Amino acid sequence: MGFRGNTENYYDPRNSYLNEVIDRRTGIPISLAVLYLELGRRIGLPLEGVSFPGHFLVRLRLRGGVLVLDPFCGGAPQSEDELRGRLLRVIPPGSTGGVPPAELPLDQFLEPASKRQILSRLLRNLKGIYREAGPPERLLDVLNRILAVTPEANAELRDRGLAYQRLECHRAALKDLSDYLEREPDAPDFYEIRARVLGLSGLCARLN
Repeated sequence: MGFRGNTENYYDPRNSYLNEVIDRRTGIPISLAVLYLELGRRIGLPLEGVSFPGHFLVRLRLRGGVLVLDPFCGGAPQSEDELRGRLLRVIPPGSTGGVPPAELPLDQFLEPASKRQILSRLLRNLKGIYREAGPPERLLDVLNRILAVTPEANAELRDRGLAYQRLECHRAALKDLSDYLEREPDAPDFYEIRARVLGLSGLCARLN
């Protein structure tokens, strides 16, 4: 039906909204994978999403192993060499405990993703887009949804507090940032966020 990866405008937020992906027949790896998974489910194929580093994929268990597919490239099967090449492009040298990325076991990167994990990754893609460009209200909407899916995501709680602060919603910002400090007393940005909390506390006191 002509669905394809949007290589011309990869960071267009419409690539992450399924209604837009269906209407425009173009998207990013994870949104096209969601469609691929749903179509597979309807015809009886037990496909699974794979949260591969840097590029979402789909897998199908077979009697002799696992077939890994890339919906962004028309469902092209991925060889072991292609998968290792993807890892080399996204894993920084020295971050694998002395094991060269080319020698890492692939199985750990091909575990099936849960629906909650898929939704969280899709929302984080949108968060990145709206953080770089877009109204802060859109960013706040996405952060609210991320926290609804993963309420334990402390970094997202902090970022929502910062978004509230940009929108001058001082009390909401104070609550989120205070909760972040309580949850993450050893966070590397603890003192930076505490300074914001102190400033917001004084501001909220003056608003009463």
